[in-house]
Amino acid sequence: MSGGDWNTARERKQLATDAREEKRRIERERKRTLRDLRYVAENSTVPAAQADEFWLNLCTLHHEYGKEGLTEFWDRLVPAWEKLQRRRGGATCPEHLRPIWAPRPSQTELNIEQAIQRARTHRLTLQAEAVLQAVMLEESGD
Repeated sequence: MSGGDWNTARERKQLATDAREEKRRIERERKRTLRDLRYVAENSTVPAAQADEFWLNLCTLHHEYGKEGLTEFWDRLVPAWEKLQRRRGGATCPEHLRPIWAPRPSQTELNIEQAIQRARTHRLTLQAEAVLQAVMLEESGD
């Protein structure tokens, strides 16, 4: 092997090593983003203006790197996160991102969400707990 071939082989090997390392770096960054999105879903409020982007990124990254399977993700995690978001006044997962077989929010949950939206636009200041209690009283009266 001549000196020129040796350098070329070394360069190809280095390029392959660099490409693998870059791929690993991107994967670590995407997994970190997934952890951050899960944290936001559990502990912060998702603004309605960013709901589509947030939930799309969360679903996409979870399907790629999430530890839970699709059934557990849609049956347990998403409903729990949506419940937390409703309590905080955040945005829930848009219907167009939900698979056909995934569970849908109950009518009670939708009524609560509508009651909270009405309370936000009402001219009087209301506590979320009072709104939720009023909705529950309405539901029990039916």
